[in-house]
Amino acid sequence: MAQRLSLWERAALWVFAALMSAGAVTAHAAISLNERAALVALYNATQGPTWSNATGQWTVAAAAGNECTWFGVVCTATNTGDTVTELNLSANNLAGTLPPSLADLTSLQYLRLRGNQLIGSTSVLGSLTQLRYVDIGANQFTGSLPALASLTALQVFAAPNNVIAGRIPALDGLTNLQVLWLSSNDLRGPIPPLTGLAALQMFYVDNNLLTGELPSLAGLTNLQSFYAGSNRLTGSLTSLAGPTSLRHYRVESNQLTGGLPSLAALSALEVFAVSGNQISGAVVPVPASNALVADMSSLCPNQLTVSTDAAWDAATTGALWSTGCTAALAQQVLTFGPVPTLVIGGSGTVSVTSNRASSVSSTPLSPTCPPFSA
Repeated sequence: MAQRLSLWERAALWVFAALMSAGAVTAHAAISLNERAALVALYNATQGPTWSNATGQWTVAAAAGNECTWFGVVCTATNTGDTVTELNLSANNLAGTLPPSLADLTSLQYLRLRGNQLIGSTSVLGSLTQLRYVDIGANQFTGSLPALASLTALQVFAAPNNVIAGRIPALDGLTNLQVLWLSSNDLRGPIPPLTGLAALQMFYVDNNLLTGELPSLAGLTNLQSFYAGSNRLTGSLTSLAGPTSLRHYRVESNQLTGGLPSLAALSALEVFAVSGNQISGAVVPVPASNALVADMSSLCPNQLTVSTDAAWDAATTGALWSTGCTAALAQQVLTFGPVPTLVIGGSGTVSVTSNRASSVSSTPLSPTCPPFSA
């Protein structure tokens, strides 16, 4: 089952949006012909006349010069003239595809297209190298994610609830990235390394088809939320000694093995969900500060050794944290007795014993002569 973002996490994203909108200057002057053509192409490619909030306001057939007054368009004055720095057309009934000429909005920093009916590829976004904030969630985009490594100014990239497939692109060099939100798509392959993403605060890739092992979180001291649940991830849980600001950690419903990592360094931890895996061994102590929220964490089902722990009981759903957990069975060793001497027409029995308490059946052996042919 897909995990929904908490109210705090959703609110945090909108806080980012508000902060990143602050300081944008609306100008009422002409933009370049290339930029105007890109806006007109977007209008035509997404059924502009049927938009919810902009019908008749994008005067694409009129003379150039008033584009910065169009609904959702924000322009900023520069030394070389006015340029489009923001498009905010969320929940505006856009239906269609992103035109290739969108790449001509070379100064675009903020793109908000959430909650429309957009389809097709998002690859053109990889050409907008000034992007800082992208929210294209809750559409019907397909294809692969755009190349992100060239977007070195990127701080927020949100594309949840689409039909995007392929791999998560390399994130190398995105030292300003704070939020990556890719939940509920059809993404496959491994999670790329997160090394060097020192500004990363929220990482959501839950409810996809991802495989491979969990990435190292070493050095991510600002990381607050890590969601990778409901995938096909394997291997062991990574060390959680590095992300000391971690508040939410969810990797449930995968195929993870090994033991639980120490939580000692996580004084801010509120949610720890690892249920529905194949994790074994003893349960680890809750952090000494114990900021875990009641009933929000989950440890079982897994193969954890059942024990008494009141702190985990309070943090997990149900009366006992261990509900649904079954310790892994020890490796079974079978010991066979001596092999009897058999003759044609006779029979014999080989005794078998096991290191487990369960009984082992013995099968009589009756040799027969193979058919003879001349």
